[in-house]
Amino acid sequence: MNCSLKHEYPHIMYPSGPSFGGNQMKEAHLPTANLGCGLVAVADTLSYLCRTNGASIPQIPYESTISQETYTKYLNRLRRRMPILSLLGGIPAMELVWALRYYSKKAHLSYSFRWGVPSRKMYGVIAKMLSQDLPVIVSVGMAFPYFISKAGVKYYEKRPNGNLVVAGTVRGHYMTITGLMDVDERAYLRVSSWGMEYYIDFEEYLNFARKKSNLLFTNILYISKRR
Repeated sequence: MNCSLKHEYPHIMYPSGPSFGGNQMKEAHLPTANLGCGLVAVADTLSYLCRTNGASIPQIPYESTISQETYTKYLNRLRRRMPILSLLGGIPAMELVWALRYYSKKAHLSYSFRWGVPSRKMYGVIAKMLSQDLPVIVSVGMAFPYFISKAGVKYYEKRPNGNLVVAGTVRGHYMTITGLMDVDERAYLRVSSWGMEYYIDFEEYLNFARKKSNLLFTNILYISKRR
C-alpha cells in the first residue's frame, strides 16, 4: 500500500536550510538535545492538525514553513505544559497524549488521542490515519527487559536512484510517520526524524516490538476523529 499525508509536512527554516519537521539537535534550549524527540513530534503534529483544519490559536504556528525563531518559542511554550519532560529530559508516551488533548481542546479540534494499539492492528491503523490526513507519532522503545541492550530498529535513507540504504539504528526515540510505501513487496514507513526524511521497514519494526522490546514502549499514538 502506498499512501501519505495530503498536505505539506512542516518545514523549519534552519540556517542550514529547511528541514522535514523539527530537529531537536538544532534546539539548544532543550534539556538534552537527544531527548527532545517527543516534544518535536507533538509540536509538528499539532501544527499540522491546526493548519489542515483551519484552526488558529496564538500558541501554535500553523504555516507549512516556520522560522527557527518562531519554532523555538513554540517548543518552549509546549515544554512548560510537560513537567515530566523538564524533570527527566525525556517524555513518557502518556505525556504526549495529555499535551495533544490539551492543545487540541484549545484549538477546538475534534480528535481523540490514545497511546498504543495491538500489534496485529497496527498497520491497518497507520494506513487509516494517513488516509484521514493524520500524522502518526511512533516510538521505538528501549529493549525490554534488558534495557542496556543496544538492540534497535534500522532506519533507511533514499538515494537519488530510489534505492534505500541503511543510515543507522535507532532506539529510545519518537518519530512521526508521514507515509507508507511498498518496495519489493515490503512495507516501509516514511518518517520525519531529526528534521530529515527516513524510512523504517515495518516488519523489522514489528519484530523488534514483539521480540526485543514491549508494545507499551514501542507503539503508535492513535488519533481518531470524534463523531
